[in-house]
Amino acid sequence: MKNLLLVTNNLYQPRGGEIWALKLSEALKDRFSTKILFPNPAATSKGANEMSMMRGVCYIEVRGKLFRSRVAGTQYDFFMPSLSGLLRISSSVSKADVVYCISSNPLMISVIIMLSKLYKKRIIYGIHNPLFSTIAEGKDISTLARFISKAMLAKVDAFHALNLYDYRIALRKFPKVKAYLIPNFLPKTVSAKAITVNRKRFTVLFVGKLLKREKGIDFLSEIIKLVLNKNEDIHFRIIGSDGDSEELLKSLEERYPKNVEVLGFIDKNRLARQYASADLFVLTSRKETFGLALLEAQSHGIPAVSFDSGGPTDIVIEGFQGRIIKKFDTEGFAAAVLEYYKKWQDKERYLRLKREINKEINTRYGRGRIIPKLFHLLIED
Repeated sequence: MKNLLLVTNNLYQPRGGEIWALKLSEALKDRFSTKILFPNPAATSKGANEMSMMRGVCYIEVRGKLFRSRVAGTQYDFFMPSLSGLLRISSSVSKADVVYCISSNPLMISVIIMLSKLYKKRIIYGIHNPLFSTIAEGKDISTLARFISKAMLAKVDAFHALNLYDYRIALRKFPKVKAYLIPNFLPKTVSAKAITVNRKRFTVLFVGKLLKREKGIDFLSEIIKLVLNKNEDIHFRIIGSDGDSEELLKSLEERYPKNVEVLGFIDKNRLARQYASADLFVLTSRKETFGLALLEAQSHGIPAVSFDSGGPTDIVIEGFQGRIIKKFDTEGFAAAVLEYYKKWQDKERYLRLKREINKEINTRYGRGRIIPKLFHLLIED
């Protein structure tokens, strides 16, 4: 059995990439002995105890200092591990057969790549966050930081892109590095028999971190206002936490108490029930490398409306599974929401649509289709 080292961001506050890493570890547990390495300077003992109870994966936490980058324009934090932390990272890399890095921390990426080359380990960089396109295209980053970051990324053995946009960037900007296009996979398949239609109220669902810059909560707020100015029978349900939009969403709830509900963070069982009772899913991100919440929503048969922001464009077949709206056309987005409200009026037809979407998603993103491709990516010499 080979040893796989997954290098992620903070697992105590998991996002799409970290959730992907956990699910991949579970899916490959019969073929790989997996360790997940992650930096977290503010871990709690409670969180560590909860993690130790998860089976099949060994977690390695590296402590250090986190400070805001002073590189002009960049939005990312740098993690500065202690000497003991560096030794721990080095030991983990040396014992691995394959290293897969999805970190968005520039310093951590550089250290992992250098150590992987030193110990002659296969190193793969997974494009699970906007940092890759920021570096490759030179947007919102200084010339020096871009030069250093590109030089490091050019040393990896392979790139793993989740969407066609990033895959093409990898091919164009790093022609000497092999690139793979393998989308995310469904952690769990939803049966078509379980798909229903909410016959009492048209509910629009948003799931994600409540961040303006990344998830476009400011766009979501504007879209809600545009929709409710034309139709007061539509209900918006917002699920998420850990963001900078608390006051914005609070004001929305106060302005539209019968139409807007902010639930905050909920566990996976409650989330599944929310998916089951929703009629439309919306994604307002400025950039989305894939869109795991979108995939999960569509596995429940929910049509979706999203900006043309990367991964969603690959997932959603325009006019069938939903609508892809030009960046960042909030009026066009609101019109699409109202369009699906009209379709919902015919409940039986809407039910057939949801079950067709469920079938499409299960076919394209089922574990049996995607996991073998990821296994091949990891073992290829």
